[in-house]
Amino acid sequence: MQEIQKGLFTVQENKNLTMIGGVAGMLSVTSYLIIAFTSLPDPIVFFLAMMFPILGIVFLFSIKEYVNIWFPSHIANLAFVFGSLAFTVCAIMLSAQMAVQTGIDLSAKSAESQNLKLIKQSLRLIDLGIDVAWDMFISTYLVLFAISVQKLAALKWWGLALGVMGIGLMILNTMTFPNPPADSGYFDLGPFIAMTLMLLGAQMLRLGLKIKS
Repeated sequence: MQEIQKGLFTVQENKNLTMIGGVAGMLSVTSYLIIAFTSLPDPIVFFLAMMFPILGIVFLFSIKEYVNIWFPSHIANLAFVFGSLAFTVCAIMLSAQMAVQTGIDLSAKSAESQNLKLIKQSLRLIDLGIDVAWDMFISTYLVLFAISVQKLAALKWWGLALGVMGIGLMILNTMTFPNPPADSGYFDLGPFIAMTLMLLGAQMLRLGLKIKS
């Protein structure tokens, strides 16, 4: 294994950050899967929806720092910028979706449902536009991540897999704009990217445990 580069943080601090980041990555994807495949009260769904991007940013930060431990890289730093922007866009999208859904459901009790359906359909187009922006930014992150880890044997193949999926996601979203690829009859890469990121979180936890303090 390569020698750790000297920096502002101690080996123990880097070890802790890598482990915390790995756990954050797994919890981030877990929160996404829970809200995607379960039915829970709105406050819980909102909390989990926000934990997905918040913990995701912690995860990406730990990856950036881990890469910079071994091979300081501007590409790794740039990847983190795109990843953070992607998760910020995602947080805005999820919050807006839930606010619209909850607000319209409450208003349906005292207004004409047909008019509300038309409003909801129009607002859905806004959601789709933000959704595509999220996909394009996270795709860019995945490609930059792939480039930044090519000198790291422990992450090289993870980067290659995610980079290929990132390029595919970018192409599909461009082809089907403004609709999601899955709604246009194309393959949905989202679940595969999510599961790979969860496994990457486990890998980061393992790598953190291996750092000798």
